[in-house]
Amino acid sequence: MPDTLNSETFSSLDERRFSRPQRAVGSGGSDLSAALAESLDHPIDYPPLKDAVFKGDTIAIAVQHDLPRPTEVLNALLSYLLGLNIEPVDITVVLPGALTEPFGIDANEFQSTLSEDAEQPAQPPPIFPLQREFHSINCQVHDPENSAGLSYLCANEAAEPMHVNRVLVDADVVIPLGGPSIDSNARFQNCIYPTFGSSAAIARFTSDHGESSLADCHVEMELANDSLGAFFIIQAIAGPGEYIASFVSGVRQAATTEAIQQSAKLWAIECETNFDAAILTIESRAHDQSWPNFVAAVEFGSQLVDDNAPIVVWSEISSTPDKDIRKACAARFEETIPDSLSSSMQHLASVLKDHPVYLRSRVARGKIEELGLSVIESIEELQRLTANREHCVIIHDAHGCQLSTPQTVQVNSDVE
Repeated sequence: MPDTLNSETFSSLDERRFSRPQRAVGSGGSDLSAALAESLDHPIDYPPLKDAVFKGDTIAIAVQHDLPRPTEVLNALLSYLLGLNIEPVDITVVLPGALTEPFGIDANEFQSTLSEDAEQPAQPPPIFPLQREFHSINCQVHDPENSAGLSYLCANEAAEPMHVNRVLVDADVVIPLGGPSIDSNARFQNCIYPTFGSSAAIARFTSDHGESSLADCHVEMELANDSLGAFFIIQAIAGPGEYIASFVSGVRQAATTEAIQQSAKLWAIECETNFDAAILTIESRAHDQSWPNFVAAVEFGSQLVDDNAPIVVWSEISSTPDKDIRKACAARFEETIPDSLSSSMQHLASVLKDHPVYLRSRVARGKIEELGLSVIESIEELQRLTANREHCVIIHDAHGCQLSTPQTVQVNSDVE
């Protein structure tokens, strides 16, 4: 069994040969409730939340699937709202299916009970009590397959209907709760749409996109938010290890831009280059264990090492690679890299041509070796691999990193 990945995993490696750059994440964030309250009392381009919600308002909280420390952050928000004399019965938390485990929600509580009898009207997903500290709050787990739980919102530019979770549509106030994602596969950083839309919308957004189609998707996201009236947003700014440094809240566009800038600075590293080996980890959260994040880690590592230097990605990935990854890995053996590959996959193929890449994962050895990658399974193997190399580097959660530059961190153009 491969070594467990934790903060002590690489402690046995020779400190003299291994550089371990650290990110300066500051000293904030020790009191989540106080930090969140400060943000909500001083949002960007928006009145204090206490002046924008009132007793009797029905409030729906839409929680983003990769919100860091979701239970603690939600508790802090609920405490703030209840402190404004909002009644618990008037608050409904809408969760994506990915968050049922962190909240300890049993499948029997949230699974839709769709009748097979055509005469019986379909029922929306159940609303059930979620116990948060001293209060019971209404909760629903969004089911994109259940049309009874969706409401028509508007039509997109192609005249296709856009449907969104019915609880969100019916609420007086919608509060999106999320944060900038370091997941390289999170192309659409949005709390509302398509996450809380229909299965058709989710499929459309997650399929391959050309540049024009990407632009259409972002227009559609903005249309969904505007039509729903979700102009206010809360963003948790997390560094490595889900350390929450701060919160940003306010008008959606301005708060999202500020959150991305703050997050990018947390993940920037001042680091030498020209190392003769790089060990890159993916270790922050379970859903970060993905092949797109493998690609992101490899791309970052390629900026740090000399030509032909080995790159090791140390992960818990357990899924099998998709066809794009397989094509990129196969392209390393071709004389020229095909233009049909996406820019990210072309970069991966280029790195594989120039560097031996090792992967520690939970995938069967044969599946990894079929890709032309080398398998590494233990610290002992890592020690042997780097024994004759004097200038190595270890980067934790490399899939979210970027090299620090003197220029102001640029905002991801995917979020405008």
